[in-house]
Amino acid sequence: MRLSLSFALRFHYLAVPSTPLGATLAMDNNHHHHNRRTTNSSVESDPRSWNQGFTPWDLGRPTPIILHLHDTGSLPMGRALVPGCGTGYDVVVMACPGRYVVGLDISEEGIKKAKQMSCPSPKADYFTFLKEDFSSWRPTDMFDLIF
Repeated sequence: MRLSLSFALRFHYLAVPSTPLGATLAMDNNHHHHNRRTTNSSVESDPRSWNQGFTPWDLGRPTPIILHLHDTGSLPMGRALVPGCGTGYDVVVMACPGRYVVGLDISEEGIKKAKQMSCPSPKADYFTFLKEDFSSWRPTDMFDLIF
């Protein structure tokens, strides 16, 4: 089922598996929420944060649950959108011949870093990065997955 951004965003909460991966995901989730609580939300949406090197929400690697879902073949194929993609780790992981991924970020510096990080990727034909404000961006196509 394809979703139009103008109609709905659907979020699904996944149960964390009771495996070593589950423990890692739980720890990462707690760490992520701690960083979110201590980070001013206006700073998170301020593109200057990238210029100042203040990006505590950037894990510096793909999100563990995305890696898990990708590795288990659980991500739907089609078009995917990653708003606030930052350095683009999740975009590159999700990209494949059956899934085209659009990474969106408000920060020119963030998009620049994402493009630099991903340029040697053999998956480069399956993703793109756009400098856009998610709250005002109007896509021309629908997406099968939004993360």
